[in-house]
Amino acid sequence: MTAGGGPIRSCAHDDVNDHCPYPRPGTRAVRACALVSGVVGHVAALLLLGDYVVDNLYDANPGGRTWMARGNDVLGIVQFAAFASVA
Repeated sequence: MTAGGGPIRSCAHDDVNDHCPYPRPGTRAVRACALVSGVVGHVAALLLLGDYVVDNLYDANPGGRTWMARGNDVLGIVQFAAFASVA
């Protein structure tokens, strides 16, 4: 019993199952944000790797940043924005 006289709301199993009558609020949104953060982080890492592969390391006059580097920066921002709601 709680201080208000009602029953204590808890489940013995994971909230993923729909059988729990008292799921924790917001767990689906947090899990979705965690999934988005992970997937976007992997795509950003692939773009950064692609930027290093495409870049000519022996060029005396570098051509500047490519679209892959800019894409990595943008996806990094999206990744950490999605991760902020998980932390």
